Amino acid sequence: RGTRRPADADPIDPDSPAFAVPEEPLCTEAEHRALDGLVGRWTGETDGPFLPINCAGLSEANLESELFGQVKGAHADALTDRPGALQQANHGTLYLQNVTALPESLQERLLLAIREGRVQRAGSKRVERVDVRVIAGDESDLAAAVREGFRRDLAEALGETEVALTPLSERREDVRDLAAHFVQRFSLGRPLGLTPEALAKLEGYRWPGNVRELASYVE
Repeated sequence: RGTRRPADADPIDPDSPAFAVPEEPLCTEAEHRALDGLVGRWTGETDGPFLPINCAGLSEANLESELFGQVKGAHADALTDRPGALQQANHGTLYLQNVTALPESLQERLLLAIREGRVQRAGSKRVERVDVRVIAGDESDLAAAVREGFRRDLAEALGETEVALTPLSERREDVRDLAAHFVQRFSLGRPLGLTPEALAKLEGYRWPGNVRELASYVE
């Protein structure tokens, strides 16, 4: 459902949730920053916070707190009151990686946040209002996830605009930022950097192995 668009397409409606379909997991901070830049180009809006959340690998209670916030005592790990990613990304963008891993009990609440801008923290009955653009990404096919039990109405809300992230070879402008990120990551605190000649060589290569190949080369 919805329109499939390349990442360099014309701007989309700033208020439209988009389902981003990466050709590999966006697992690094630098890739999140690159996606943030794409969001600005898609929507024509570059202001506001950008928060990435991985829906896989967290317990249901902890993921609920991460997304919606919590009040103290809501569950065993809720030691303080704190806002969730939806509140922190207000007037900005929330990127949900591995969205099909979202537990069924939280899917309806995410749908409510997308469609009506209503959020309730774990352990609270108070409704908070948010204005957040939600981008969801997953290696899995969304239609297949629906057949396996993912909420159809949430999939439709997320799939109003489907964006295909292109291979790194077609995103040469991202190579510089990614390379700098990996240099910092692998330098172990040493004052290392890349010469203009090295950057030019990296930007000129096609990177058939995409981000993983670039990371391995820099390391």
